[in-house]
Order: sequence, then C-alpha cells, then structure tokens
Amino acid sequence: MKKLLIAILLLGSALPALAQTRYVSDVLTIYMRSGPGLNYSIKKSLKSGTELKVVSVDKAAGWTQVRASNGNEGWVLSRQLDSQPVARDRIAYIQRDAKTRIAAAENNAKARIDAAEQRAKSQVADIQSDLNGLQTTFTRTRQQLNTTTSAKSEVDSNLQRLETENAALKRELDQIKKTAGRAIQLSEDNKQLTDQRTKLERELRVEKQATSTLRSRAKRDWFLIGAGVIVFGILIGLIAPRLRPKRANNWDAL
Repeated sequence: MKKLLIAILLLGSALPALAQTRYVSDVLTIYMRSGPGLNYSIKKSLKSGTELKVVSVDKAAGWTQVRASNGNEGWVLSRQLDSQPVARDRIAYIQRDAKTRIAAAENNAKARIDAAEQRAKSQVADIQSDLNGLQTTFTRTRQQLNTTTSAKSEVDSNLQRLETENAALKRELDQIKKTAGRAIQLSEDNKQLTDQRTKLERELRVEKQATSTLRSRAKRDWFLIGAGVIVFGILIGLIAPRLRPKRANNWDAL
C-alpha cells in the first residue's frame, strides 16, 4: 500500500513535467541512471548541452526521468538540468542563427541586387528600345517633314499656277460673258429681224397677191376697154357716114 501511494505521488508530481524539454547544465559530464538514486546503475554519460525530453519528475527525491534523442530513457539529478541550453550552446546557436540570418540576408540582398540588376537591364533595354523607336520616329518624321516641305513647295507652285490660270479663266469668262451677252442681244435682234422678215414676207405675199389681182383686173379692164374702143370705133365707123350731110360733089363737077 505504501509503494502504491509512493507511485501515485510520483505519478502526480510527474504529470506537470510531461512534454517539457531540459538541457544538461553547464558541467562537463553527467550520468543517466536506471533509477532515481545514486545507487542505481549508470546507463549513459551525457555531455553538457545535451537535449533531453522530460518523462517524469520526482521532486521529493530531486530526480527527473528523461529520454534522449536516441530513445534511451533514464534518471538524472534535477539540479543538473536547465530549461535553456547552456551558454556555450546558446552562443553557438546564436552564432549559427546569426550566420544563417546573415547568409539569408546576403542571399536575399544578392537576390534583390540580381533582381534589381535584371530590372535595371530590362529598363535599360526598354529605354534603348524606346530610344531606337524615337530615333526611328524622328528619322521618319524628318523624312516626312522634308517630303512635306517639298510637297508644300510643289503645292505653292501649283497654287500659283492655278491662280494664274484662274485669273486667265476669269478674263476668258468675262470675255465669254460679254460675247454671250452680245450673242444673246444678237439672237434677240435676229429674232426680231426674223419676225420682221416673216411679217414683211407675209405683207409682201399679200401685196403680191393684191398686185397680181390688180394686174389681172387691169388686164381685164384694159381688155374690156380695148374691146369697147374697138366696138365703139366700129360703131362710129358705121354711124358716122350716116350722120354727115349730103353735099354736092364738087369733085364730080370738076
């Protein structure tokens, strides 16, 4: 019964210590024993800074049951354990961590520098490409400007020629307008003359017809008059001898 009580006490005292990590204190070497006491056999010697996992703790006896990284379990004096690595290991850890951090920083810096160099090279290439494009654009623009200047000169020359031709055409148009005005006036005069001619031709035809009628009538009248004169002469010739008195024919007496 006493042993059971002691076991329960040991178990109760060991429960809070489970899953804790302890380190061999800053001494040269300690010993892992098979039980919580110096009378137990030594299972293994442990160097300073060795990492151990706490299995249980016997606070009354001052011993701690631990497990090494290789799985071996045993008991060591609790006063020979520390909750932190020894100074030497902490310094080594700090040095390793510092080296790791420095190496990481150097790698990070190198990567950033390489990335910056790549970006710079890319930007330089882009700038060079843009510069080449601008140079090409400038050359093309200059050529276009020269072409435009030449075209402007040609346009100015053509414009001057067109202005001269326009002035000549205006003068010709004015002359045509004048000629057209005279032609229109002549056309109107010609129309009036044509109308007058038509009128005169109609009047002439009427006069010709009247003249022909008068001539026919005159011929007829003259014919009648001539016939009347002839008839009258015949009548006179027949009547006149009878109208003269009879006289002695002196001639007969002679």
